[in-house]
Amino acid sequence: MHYPVDAKNNLPSVIVEIQKNLSHEFLARITRYGLNVFDETKTFHSVMLLHHK
Repeated sequence: MHYPVDAKNNLPSVIVEIQKNLSHEFLARITRYGLNVFDETKTFHSVMLLHHK
């Protein structure tokens, strides 16, 4: 999780996830992470998902 240092730039928080196997459980977890960030910051965020086979 990365929070912008300078709030004046209006940059979104960024969640980065690296996952070898995609599953419904993983997708639910990343959704929960995003909702937790929104609840904490009241701002929208970006998610970067890296999938490696």
